[in-house]
Amino acid sequence: MSKKNNFYKPLLLNPRSKNNLGKINKFLKTANFIVDEIDNQISELFYIRHPKSIFRKVKKSELSNFRKSFYEQQDKKLFGTWVYYPWNNHLVHFLPESLHTEIRTSRNRNLITKKEQEKFYNASIAIAGLSVGNSSVANLLYSGGPKNMHLADYDHLAASNINRIRTTFINVGKKKTDLSAQEVYEVNPYSNLKLFRNGLNIKNLDNFLLKPRSVDVLIEEMDNLYLKVQIRLLARKHRIPVIMAADNGDNIIVDIERFDLEPNRPLLHGDVPEKELLAITPETPKIEAARIISRWVHPENVVPRMQGSLLEIGKSLYTWPQLGNAAFLAGCAMSYLARKIILEESLKSGKFNLSLDHVLNPEYQSKDFLLKKKKSTNEFKKVLNIP
Repeated sequence: MSKKNNFYKPLLLNPRSKNNLGKINKFLKTANFIVDEIDNQISELFYIRHPKSIFRKVKKSELSNFRKSFYEQQDKKLFGTWVYYPWNNHLVHFLPESLHTEIRTSRNRNLITKKEQEKFYNASIAIAGLSVGNSSVANLLYSGGPKNMHLADYDHLAASNINRIRTTFINVGKKKTDLSAQEVYEVNPYSNLKLFRNGLNIKNLDNFLLKPRSVDVLIEEMDNLYLKVQIRLLARKHRIPVIMAADNGDNIIVDIERFDLEPNRPLLHGDVPEKELLAITPETPKIEAARIISRWVHPENVVPRMQGSLLEIGKSLYTWPQLGNAAFLAGCAMSYLARKIILEESLKSGKFNLSLDHVLNPEYQSKDFLLKKKKSTNEFKKVLNIP
Protein backbone atom coordinates (compact mmCIF):
# COMPACT_ATOMS: atom_id res chain seq x y z
CA MET A 1 0.00 0.00 0.00
CA SER A 2 1.27 3.49 -0.83
CA LYS A 3 2.26 5.49 2.23
CA LYS A 4 2.89 9.19 2.70
CA ASN A 5 6.64 8.73 2.88
CA ASN A 6 7.02 6.11 0.13
CA PHE A 7 5.93 5.61 -3.42
CA TYR A 8 5.77 2.12 -4.82
CA LYS A 9 5.81 1.85 -8.60
CA PRO A 10 3.52 -0.64 -10.32
CA LEU A 11 5.00 -4.08 -10.83
CA LEU A 12 5.17 -5.03 -14.52
CA LEU A 13 5.16 -8.80 -14.93
CA ASN A 14 6.09 -10.61 -18.13
CA PRO A 15 4.01 -13.82 -17.96
CA ARG A 16 6.44 -15.71 -20.18
CA SER A 17 8.81 -15.80 -17.21
CA LYS A 18 8.12 -18.80 -14.99
CA ASN A 19 8.93 -16.75 -11.87
CA ASN A 20 6.61 -13.92 -12.95
CA LEU A 21 3.84 -16.36 -13.82
CA GLY A 22 3.96 -17.62 -10.24
CA LYS A 23 3.55 -14.04 -8.97
CA ILE A 24 0.67 -13.44 -11.37
CA ASN A 25 -1.12 -16.56 -10.15
CA LYS A 26 -0.64 -15.38 -6.57
CA PHE A 27 -2.06 -11.92 -7.35
CA LEU A 28 -4.98 -13.51 -9.21
CA LYS A 29 -5.96 -15.03 -5.85
CA THR A 30 -5.21 -12.06 -3.58
CA ALA A 31 -5.90 -8.89 -5.59
CA ASN A 32 -8.86 -6.74 -4.58
CA PHE A 33 -9.79 -6.17 -8.21
CA ILE A 34 -8.76 -7.89 -11.47
CA VAL A 35 -9.16 -6.51 -14.99
CA ASP A 36 -8.55 -8.83 -17.95
CA GLU A 37 -10.11 -7.35 -21.09
CA ILE A 38 -7.46 -8.59 -23.56
CA ASP A 39 -9.97 -10.36 -25.83
CA ASN A 40 -12.14 -7.26 -26.13
CA GLN A 41 -9.15 -5.00 -26.72
CA ILE A 42 -7.84 -7.24 -29.50
CA SER A 43 -11.32 -7.23 -31.06
CA GLU A 44 -11.34 -3.44 -30.88
CA LEU A 45 -7.93 -3.42 -32.52
CA PHE A 46 -9.42 -5.44 -35.41
CA TYR A 47 -11.92 -2.66 -36.14
CA ILE A 48 -9.24 0.01 -35.81
CA ARG A 49 -7.08 -1.76 -38.41
CA HIS A 50 -10.01 -2.64 -40.66
CA PRO A 51 -12.00 0.62 -40.90
CA LYS A 52 -14.08 -0.62 -43.86
CA SER A 53 -15.64 -3.17 -41.53
CA ILE A 54 -17.94 -0.38 -40.35
CA PHE A 55 -19.99 -1.03 -43.47
CA ARG A 56 -20.50 -4.77 -42.94
CA LYS A 57 -21.19 -7.37 -40.30
CA VAL A 58 -17.97 -8.91 -39.05
CA LYS A 59 -18.02 -12.67 -38.58
CA LYS A 60 -17.09 -14.11 -35.21
CA SER A 61 -14.54 -16.33 -36.94
CA GLU A 62 -12.74 -13.23 -38.29
CA LEU A 63 -12.34 -11.85 -34.79
CA SER A 64 -11.33 -15.21 -33.43
CA ASN A 65 -8.65 -15.69 -36.10
CA PHE A 66 -7.41 -12.15 -35.56
CA ARG A 67 -7.01 -12.78 -31.83
CA LYS A 68 -5.23 -16.08 -32.47
CA SER A 69 -2.70 -14.26 -34.68
CA PHE A 70 -1.54 -12.44 -31.56
CA TYR A 71 -1.80 -15.24 -29.05
CA GLU A 72 -0.10 -17.72 -31.41
CA GLN A 73 -2.49 -20.35 -30.02
CA GLN A 74 -1.01 -19.84 -26.56
CA ASP A 75 -2.97 -19.33 -23.42
CA LYS A 76 -3.92 -15.65 -23.54
CA LYS A 77 -2.67 -15.36 -19.97
CA LEU A 78 0.86 -15.52 -21.43
CA PHE A 79 0.26 -12.59 -23.80
CA GLY A 80 1.13 -8.98 -23.03
CA THR A 81 1.95 -7.71 -19.54
CA TRP A 82 0.27 -8.13 -16.18
CA VAL A 83 0.55 -5.06 -13.97
CA TYR A 84 0.10 -5.10 -10.21
CA TYR A 85 -0.72 -1.78 -8.50
CA PRO A 86 0.39 -1.89 -4.84
CA TRP A 87 -1.49 1.25 -3.80
CA ASN A 88 -4.90 -0.33 -4.43
CA ASN A 89 -4.08 -4.05 -4.76
CA HIS A 90 -5.37 -4.18 -8.35
CA LEU A 91 -4.13 -6.50 -11.09
CA VAL A 92 -4.60 -5.49 -14.73
CA HIS A 93 -3.78 -7.40 -17.92
CA PHE A 94 -2.32 -5.02 -20.54
CA LEU A 95 -1.53 -5.36 -24.21
CA PRO A 96 2.17 -5.06 -25.13
CA GLU A 97 3.32 -1.43 -25.14
CA SER A 98 3.07 -0.85 -28.90
CA LEU A 99 -0.46 -2.27 -29.09
CA HIS A 100 -1.53 -0.52 -25.89
CA THR A 101 -0.34 2.78 -27.35
CA GLU A 102 -2.00 2.07 -30.69
CA ILE A 103 -5.38 1.34 -29.19
CA ARG A 104 -5.47 4.18 -26.66
CA THR A 105 -4.46 6.80 -29.27
CA SER A 106 -6.56 5.45 -32.14
CA ARG A 107 -9.24 8.14 -31.68
CA ASN A 108 -6.59 10.84 -32.08
CA ARG A 109 -6.00 9.95 -35.73
CA ASN A 110 -5.70 11.83 -37.99
CA LEU A 111 -6.00 14.92 -35.84
CA ILE A 112 -2.60 13.72 -34.73
CA THR A 113 -0.92 11.57 -37.38
CA LYS A 114 0.72 8.27 -36.52
CA LYS A 115 4.19 9.73 -37.08
CA GLU A 116 3.38 12.77 -34.93
CA GLN A 117 1.95 10.56 -32.18
CA GLU A 118 5.12 8.48 -32.06
CA LYS A 119 7.30 11.57 -31.78
CA PHE A 120 5.04 13.06 -29.11
CA TYR A 121 5.01 9.79 -27.15
CA ASN A 122 8.78 9.35 -27.16
CA ALA A 123 9.54 12.91 -26.05
CA SER A 124 10.53 13.99 -22.54
CA ILE A 125 8.85 16.69 -20.51
CA ALA A 126 9.27 18.19 -17.04
CA ILE A 127 6.37 19.56 -14.99
CA ALA A 128 7.30 21.66 -11.96
CA GLY A 129 4.37 22.29 -9.63
CA LEU A 130 1.44 19.85 -9.54
CA SER A 131 -1.52 22.02 -8.69
CA VAL A 132 -2.12 23.60 -12.09
CA GLY A 133 0.51 21.13 -13.27
CA ASN A 134 -1.77 18.23 -12.30
CA SER A 135 -4.09 19.16 -15.19
CA SER A 136 -1.11 19.48 -17.52
CA VAL A 137 -0.01 15.94 -16.66
CA ALA A 138 -3.52 14.61 -17.29
CA ASN A 139 -3.92 16.35 -20.65
CA LEU A 140 -0.52 15.16 -21.82
CA LEU A 141 -1.38 11.63 -20.71
CA TYR A 142 -4.79 11.37 -22.34
CA SER A 143 -3.57 12.85 -25.62
CA GLY A 144 -0.92 10.12 -25.82
CA GLY A 145 1.88 12.47 -24.88
CA PRO A 146 5.36 11.86 -23.51
CA LYS A 147 5.95 8.54 -21.75
CA ASN A 148 8.98 10.23 -20.17
CA MET A 149 7.93 12.77 -17.54
CA HIS A 150 9.70 14.42 -14.61
CA LEU A 151 7.20 15.47 -11.93
CA ALA A 152 8.07 17.78 -9.04
CA ASP A 153 6.14 19.07 -6.05
CA TYR A 154 6.95 19.11 -2.33
CA ASP A 155 3.37 19.37 -1.12
CA HIS A 156 0.65 17.03 0.08
CA LEU A 157 -2.94 17.28 -1.12
CA ALA A 158 -4.96 19.55 1.15
CA ALA A 159 -8.74 19.48 1.28
CA SER A 160 -8.90 23.01 -0.16
CA ASN A 161 -6.89 21.87 -3.23
CA ILE A 162 -9.78 19.75 -4.45
CA ASN A 163 -11.47 22.76 -6.03
CA ARG A 164 -8.92 22.49 -8.86
CA ILE A 165 -7.17 19.11 -8.62
CA ARG A 166 -9.12 16.19 -10.06
CA THR A 167 -9.24 13.75 -7.20
CA THR A 168 -11.36 12.83 -4.19
CA PHE A 169 -11.23 13.40 -0.45
CA ILE A 170 -10.01 9.82 -0.09
CA ASN A 171 -6.60 11.11 -1.22
CA VAL A 172 -6.25 14.08 1.16
CA GLY A 173 -2.81 13.94 2.76
CA LYS A 174 -1.12 12.10 -0.09
CA LYS A 175 1.80 13.55 -2.00
CA LYS A 176 0.74 15.49 -5.10
CA THR A 177 3.51 13.79 -7.06
CA ASP A 178 2.15 10.37 -6.07
CA LEU A 179 -1.41 11.23 -7.13
CA SER A 180 -0.25 12.34 -10.58
CA ALA A 181 2.08 9.36 -10.93
CA GLN A 182 -0.63 6.89 -9.97
CA GLU A 183 -3.00 8.33 -12.56
CA VAL A 184 -0.31 8.11 -15.24
CA TYR A 185 0.65 4.54 -14.39
CA GLU A 186 -2.96 3.37 -14.29
CA VAL A 187 -3.47 4.64 -17.85
CA ASN A 188 -0.03 3.77 -19.20
CA PRO A 189 2.07 1.45 -17.02
CA TYR A 190 4.86 1.67 -19.59
CA SER A 191 5.47 5.31 -18.65
CA ASN A 192 8.90 6.32 -17.43
CA LEU A 193 8.39 8.75 -14.55
CA LYS A 194 11.02 10.52 -12.49
CA LEU A 195 9.52 11.86 -9.28
CA PHE A 196 10.85 14.75 -7.20
CA ARG A 197 8.63 14.11 -4.21
CA ASN A 198 10.28 16.74 -1.99
CA GLY A 199 10.06 19.40 -4.66
CA LEU A 200 12.82 21.36 -6.31
CA ASN A 201 15.68 23.36 -4.86
CA ILE A 202 18.76 25.04 -6.26
CA LYS A 203 20.74 21.80 -5.88
CA ASN A 204 18.50 19.45 -7.87
CA LEU A 205 17.45 21.62 -10.83
CA ASP A 206 20.16 20.05 -13.03
CA ASN A 207 18.89 16.58 -12.20
CA PHE A 208 15.31 17.65 -12.92
CA LEU A 209 15.96 19.21 -16.32
CA LEU A 210 19.06 17.52 -17.69
CA LYS A 211 19.19 13.89 -16.56
CA PRO A 212 19.24 11.32 -18.06
CA ARG A 213 19.03 13.82 -20.93
CA SER A 214 17.73 17.33 -21.42
CA VAL A 215 13.95 17.41 -21.45
CA ASP A 216 12.25 18.68 -24.59
CA VAL A 217 9.90 21.08 -22.77
CA LEU A 218 9.53 22.50 -19.27
CA ILE A 219 6.08 23.31 -17.89
CA GLU A 220 6.72 25.63 -14.96
CA GLU A 221 3.90 26.10 -12.43
CA MET A 222 5.71 26.75 -9.13
CA ASP A 223 4.73 29.39 -6.59
CA ASN A 224 8.34 30.06 -5.55
CA LEU A 225 9.54 33.16 -7.44
CA TYR A 226 13.23 32.49 -6.72
CA LEU A 227 13.00 29.02 -8.27
CA LYS A 228 10.95 30.36 -11.17
CA VAL A 229 13.89 32.55 -12.09
CA GLN A 230 16.62 30.00 -11.38
CA ILE A 231 15.01 27.24 -13.41
CA ARG A 232 14.61 29.60 -16.36
CA LEU A 233 18.27 30.54 -16.20
CA LEU A 234 19.14 26.85 -16.46
CA ALA A 235 16.58 26.22 -19.19
CA ARG A 236 17.90 29.14 -21.24
CA LYS A 237 21.49 27.94 -20.83
CA HIS A 238 20.54 24.52 -22.23
CA ARG A 239 18.04 25.84 -24.79
CA ILE A 240 14.98 24.22 -23.22
CA PRO A 241 11.65 25.94 -24.05
CA VAL A 242 9.54 26.99 -21.06
CA ILE A 243 5.75 27.31 -21.00
CA MET A 244 3.56 28.46 -18.13
CA ALA A 245 -0.06 29.34 -17.42
CA ALA A 246 -1.16 31.74 -14.68
CA ASP A 247 -4.77 31.44 -13.54
CA ASN A 248 -6.84 34.59 -13.87
CA GLY A 249 -10.37 34.08 -12.60
CA ASP A 250 -11.98 31.72 -15.12
CA ASN A 251 -9.22 32.54 -17.57
CA ILE A 252 -5.47 32.07 -17.94
CA ILE A 253 -2.45 34.06 -19.02
CA VAL A 254 -0.01 31.93 -21.01
CA ASP A 255 3.74 32.54 -21.27
CA ILE A 256 5.88 30.93 -23.98
CA GLU A 257 9.65 31.33 -23.82
CA ARG A 258 11.32 29.65 -26.81
CA PHE A 259 14.83 29.43 -25.41
CA ASP A 260 15.42 26.60 -27.88
CA LEU A 261 15.07 29.08 -30.72
CA GLU A 262 16.18 32.24 -28.89
CA PRO A 263 19.01 31.35 -26.49
CA ASN A 264 19.62 35.04 -25.71
CA ARG A 265 16.00 35.86 -25.02
CA PRO A 266 15.49 37.91 -21.81
CA LEU A 267 13.76 36.09 -18.97
CA LEU A 268 10.02 36.70 -18.65
CA HIS A 269 10.06 38.52 -22.01
CA GLY A 270 11.94 41.40 -20.43
CA ASP A 271 8.79 42.49 -18.57
CA VAL A 272 10.95 42.81 -15.46
CA PRO A 273 14.61 43.86 -15.93
CA GLU A 274 16.87 40.84 -15.58
CA LYS A 275 18.99 42.71 -13.05
CA GLU A 276 15.98 42.75 -10.71
CA LEU A 277 15.22 39.09 -11.32
CA LEU A 278 18.78 38.05 -10.52
CA ALA A 279 18.54 39.94 -7.23
CA ILE A 280 15.62 37.78 -6.05
CA THR A 281 16.53 35.43 -3.20
CA PRO A 282 14.56 32.89 -1.13
CA GLU A 283 14.22 35.67 1.47
CA THR A 284 12.64 38.20 -0.90
CA PRO A 285 9.50 39.55 0.88
CA LYS A 286 6.17 38.29 -0.43
CA ILE A 287 4.93 41.80 -1.16
CA GLU A 288 7.94 42.41 -3.39
CA ALA A 289 7.41 39.06 -5.09
CA ALA A 290 3.77 40.04 -5.69
CA ARG A 291 4.89 43.29 -7.33
CA ILE A 292 7.27 41.46 -9.64
CA ILE A 293 4.70 38.82 -10.57
CA SER A 294 2.08 41.51 -11.23
CA ARG A 295 4.46 43.36 -13.55
CA TRP A 296 5.23 40.06 -15.24
CA VAL A 297 1.60 39.17 -16.01
CA HIS A 298 0.75 42.86 -16.74
CA PRO A 299 -1.86 44.35 -14.36
CA GLU A 300 -4.19 45.25 -17.23
CA ASN A 301 -4.54 41.52 -18.02
CA VAL A 302 -5.78 40.66 -14.52
CA VAL A 303 -9.58 40.51 -14.23
CA PRO A 304 -11.11 42.91 -11.67
CA ARG A 305 -12.27 40.20 -9.25
CA MET A 306 -8.76 38.74 -9.20
CA GLN A 307 -7.27 42.20 -8.64
CA GLY A 308 -9.60 42.77 -5.71
CA SER A 309 -8.94 39.31 -4.30
CA LEU A 310 -5.17 39.73 -4.42
CA LEU A 311 -5.49 42.93 -2.41
CA GLU A 312 -7.47 41.02 0.24
CA ILE A 313 -4.71 38.50 0.96
CA GLY A 314 -3.81 38.77 4.64
CA LYS A 315 -7.09 40.57 5.30
CA SER A 316 -10.18 38.56 4.38
CA LEU A 317 -8.29 35.93 2.35
CA TYR A 318 -5.49 33.63 3.51
CA THR A 319 -4.08 33.08 0.01
CA TRP A 320 -4.89 33.87 -3.59
CA PRO A 321 -8.01 32.29 -5.11
CA GLN A 322 -7.86 29.76 -7.93
CA LEU A 323 -10.71 28.17 -9.88
CA GLY A 324 -10.88 24.66 -11.29
CA ASN A 325 -12.01 26.15 -14.62
CA ALA A 326 -8.71 27.97 -14.98
CA ALA A 327 -6.63 24.97 -13.87
CA PHE A 328 -8.30 22.72 -16.44
CA LEU A 329 -7.98 25.35 -19.16
CA ALA A 330 -4.30 25.68 -18.29
CA GLY A 331 -3.83 21.93 -18.63
CA CYS A 332 -5.35 21.99 -22.11
CA ALA A 333 -3.16 24.91 -23.14
CA MET A 334 0.05 23.38 -21.76
CA SER A 335 -0.56 20.06 -23.52
CA TYR A 336 -1.33 21.86 -26.78
CA LEU A 337 1.79 24.02 -26.58
CA ALA A 338 4.06 21.13 -25.57
CA ARG A 339 2.86 19.07 -28.52
CA LYS A 340 3.38 21.97 -30.95
CA ILE A 341 6.93 22.48 -29.68
CA ILE A 342 7.81 18.78 -29.74
CA LEU A 343 6.42 18.41 -33.28
CA GLU A 344 8.40 21.50 -34.34
CA GLU A 345 5.32 23.40 -35.47
CA SER A 346 5.30 27.18 -35.72
CA LEU A 347 5.00 28.69 -32.26
CA LYS A 348 6.39 32.03 -31.14
CA SER A 349 7.44 33.31 -27.74
CA GLY A 350 5.11 35.72 -26.03
CA LYS A 351 2.36 36.36 -23.50
CA PHE A 352 -1.20 35.43 -24.41
CA ASN A 353 -4.45 36.16 -22.59
CA LEU A 354 -6.80 33.18 -23.03
CA SER A 355 -10.03 34.68 -21.80
CA LEU A 356 -13.40 32.92 -21.82
CA ASP A 357 -14.86 36.16 -20.49
CA HIS A 358 -13.76 38.19 -23.50
CA VAL A 359 -14.97 35.59 -25.98
CA LEU A 360 -18.28 34.58 -24.36
CA ASN A 361 -19.39 37.44 -22.08
CA PRO A 362 -20.59 40.55 -23.96
CA GLU A 363 -20.28 42.62 -20.77
CA TYR A 364 -16.49 42.45 -21.01
CA GLN A 365 -16.54 44.56 -24.16
CA SER A 366 -18.99 47.18 -22.88
CA LYS A 367 -17.95 50.77 -22.25
CA ASP A 368 -19.06 50.64 -18.61
CA PHE A 369 -17.03 47.51 -17.92
CA LEU A 370 -13.89 48.85 -19.60
CA LEU A 371 -14.10 52.03 -17.49
CA LYS A 372 -14.62 49.95 -14.34
CA LYS A 373 -11.66 47.75 -15.23
CA LYS A 374 -9.41 50.73 -15.89
CA LYS A 375 -10.29 52.18 -12.50
CA SER A 376 -9.72 48.82 -10.80
CA THR A 377 -6.36 48.37 -12.55
CA ASN A 378 -5.17 51.84 -11.52
CA GLU A 379 -6.10 51.13 -7.88
CA PHE A 380 -4.40 47.74 -8.05
CA LYS A 381 -1.18 49.27 -9.42
CA LYS A 382 -1.30 52.05 -6.83
CA VAL A 383 -1.58 49.66 -3.88
CA LEU A 384 1.29 47.50 -5.17
CA ASN A 385 3.33 50.56 -6.14
CA ILE A 386 3.56 49.52 -9.78
CA PRO A 387 4.32 52.38 -12.23
